[in-house]
Amino acid sequence: MAKIIFERSGGFFEPLIDLSLDLDTLPPQDAQRMLYLIEDADFFHLTENRFETPAVDEYIYTITVEANAAQHSVRFSEMDLPESLQPLIDKLSTLIPAY
Repeated sequence: MAKIIFERSGGFFEPLIDLSLDLDTLPPQDAQRMLYLIEDADFFHLTENRFETPAVDEYIYTITVEANAAQHSVRFSEMDLPESLQPLIDKLSTLIPAY
């Protein structure tokens, strides 16, 4: 089906977040919700790398989606994050294990 790789770096004293999510391992309704978030963000049409030099305390988000034969990666600073991508970032952030 699909795989999502989510990374968050930057911020003050924040650990690197690296989440790999195989949608086949999720309950069907959760996997479908993730696919809707990807579609709603128009993910496969977003610019791949969109940020200038980020501020020291700013997060950098990298998301890669592999679905069927398609693969696309985007990288945004916190300040350049498209509004359409925020719900996907929020959902992925809830899946990060606590340290």
